[in-house]
Amino acid sequence: MARGTLISRAGALTSSSRSLSLRTLTLVEFGSSGESFNRNDCLPSSEDTVPERERWWAEAVERYVERKRLDGVWTRAGAAGAARCLRAWPGRFAAAGLSRPTHARDVTAGMVLAWKERPMGFTRWDADPQPLRPTTAFQALWHLRNFLRDYHNPIATKDGLWRGKPGDAIHRRWFDEPTIDRMYAGATERERLVLALGAWAGLRRREIASLTVGDVRLALDKPLMNVTRKGGVKKDVPISKAVLNALRPFVFGKPPEARVYPNGYACIQRDVEALGRIIGTPVSCHDLRRSFGRNLYKRGVDVNRIRALYNHATSEMTLYYIGETLDGMREAVELFDLPRPPPEAPILGV
Repeated sequence: MARGTLISRAGALTSSSRSLSLRTLTLVEFGSSGESFNRNDCLPSSEDTVPERERWWAEAVERYVERKRLDGVWTRAGAAGAARCLRAWPGRFAAAGLSRPTHARDVTAGMVLAWKERPMGFTRWDADPQPLRPTTAFQALWHLRNFLRDYHNPIATKDGLWRGKPGDAIHRRWFDEPTIDRMYAGATERERLVLALGAWAGLRRREIASLTVGDVRLALDKPLMNVTRKGGVKKDVPISKAVLNALRPFVFGKPPEARVYPNGYACIQRDVEALGRIIGTPVSCHDLRRSFGRNLYKRGVDVNRIRALYNHATSEMTLYYIGETLDGMREAVELFDLPRPPPEAPILGV
């Protein structure tokens, strides 16, 4: 048996040459797009170990996310999600045909560039490596860069290395305003609430699920929602009249501690899928949130305002998220295709 900590399928600790935390020893965990991996970042088996050569990576991830959690950067749930993402990186590199790093200094710029060209990961228990969706790949690179920066790998300072491929975001769905109006017209009251908070306020599914009646301030001249953003930070978000109309049935007469969305986190996706059936196209929560920013941008709203509404760190991240970077460039060059008046005939004899 290889040196390390032996884990049964149930995740129970059976023997150990050196103890690790329970979070590090979780057998199978899932990424933001259903990507599954064990703590060795490969396909799970009935019994598995943490090899000695990869112990540094697993323990370094644990120390990093715990520091961030204690500093207030992440909530406990946010830290657990970051740990899952970072522990998957050796497996992601291996799935793309690259060497598995065992230390932060092992990750090179060439490895990052090669992985971006072929962003691979595991999506099911018994599956071969699959290309990751652009959203998952972008989020994974963001976590990796911050982890490498914390451990003083110089490639973390190279901004150009970490920019996602501009075309990736173009393939993600978004819906124009007439389509959103069609969904709203055919939706139930609860489905309208999810649609309004996603497509007209730009909230994530977790933000919708955590919103309480006390967070909605309708008594003000300009109503606000106090939304719990990523990392547990509370921020005020203005409410439009369209969102206000969707909120009214769910907040009036309810106690402050009651949830605005009454049916829990898991049911939100079911309501979103029902919206998709109205228009005959699959819909996700991120499609609604992306539509919020994309439609504002097309109306001429400054990208920095959209960034603030999304609570993004940079305007570059916002442009990537809404998929406008390449579209904007394409629209610019296509101006040359518009009909132009013929050039004036030359004046002869001058």
